[in-house]
Formats: sequence, structure tokens, C-alpha cells
Amino acid sequence: MNSIALCIPTYKRPRVVEDFLNTCASYYLYAGIDIYYYDSSPDSETEEIVKRCQVDNIYYVRMSEDIPSNIKVYKIYSGYGLKKIYDFIWVCGDAIQYAKIAIDNLLTKLDLKYDIIQMNCRDYEKIGNREYTDYNEYLKDCAWELTLFGSAILNYHTMLKDVDWDYYEKTYSKHNLINFSHVSFYF
Repeated sequence: MNSIALCIPTYKRPRVVEDFLNTCASYYLYAGIDIYYYDSSPDSETEEIVKRCQVDNIYYVRMSEDIPSNIKVYKIYSGYGLKKIYDFIWVCGDAIQYAKIAIDNLLTKLDLKYDIIQMNCRDYEKIGNREYTDYNEYLKDCAWELTLFGSAILNYHTMLKDVDWDYYEKTYSKHNLINFSHVSFYF
């Protein structure tokens, strides 16, 4: 089985974190998905909630509150705070909760031959399950969905290993480039 880490950046949303931990975290844990909370809140309320609910596969990572969200994503992708190397890293917004059936379906798609597994639960375009081999087609069909944290699950071995993270942080930490720079990284 491939290993996967669900990495959730959060900021001043302890009730959202608590709701996820109380309602559907068990689906993820049962599926073998480790859960990491990356919290940059100025207080310790989120930390206390995570630690109160903490089991072996739920982790809390403190981050500085002045880091823009895209740089948090780059730090997560670089392995910051992870307890081990995972086959897949899934950065997901703190308010996104997938149902058990979606998690079960995801597990059937985890395959190391894929660079990205994209979750598109709305599927307005009626794409369904599709394998892309042409980057331009993928960009045309799916780039807009990649702006959402939670839509892309990245293969560590093909997408994240040996990346020059300093370059990405320096390039995209400029104020006018912080929004959605994770999408440019994917391509």
C-alpha cells in the first residue's frame, strides 16, 4: 500500500479543525492516511484541540503566522514537519471534508505511475476519471481546479523529491506572486 500524508494548513479556525476531527478524520485514519495540521494561529486553541484528539497518526506542526499560504504549501511539500517520507502528499484546505466513499475511491487510484491525482468532486466539466498524458490538455481541463488546496495529491518521488525549494520560496514570496503560485509549481 502507498503511504499518504494529508497536510492541512490552518489559521484561526479551531472550530473547523475540531469538526473535521470529530466527524470524518476516522475515515482517513482507517484508510491509512496520516493527518498533519500546520497551524499559524497566534493562539494555542487549535493546538489544544489537535492534541486532545491526537492519536498515533494525527500530528500538529506550528508555523509562523506571517508566512503566506503559498509558502506554507512549499514548506509542506518540502517535507517540513513530516515524520517520515510518504509516497503521496495531499495539501488540503481545513474546511474540505471528503466522505468515506470518496476516500475509498481515492485509495483505488493511488498508483506511483501518476505524478498527480486530482480530486474534482464538483466535476462541472463532466471529465470523470481520466488519465492525462498531454500536459496542455491537463492544463486546459484542470488548472482552474488546481487553485483549490485539496484538489491535488502529489507523488513525492516524481514531483517533490530533489526540488530546489529555496528557489520557489524566493521567487514566489513576492507580494504580487503569492496567490496560486502552487499551480505554477505543478506545471
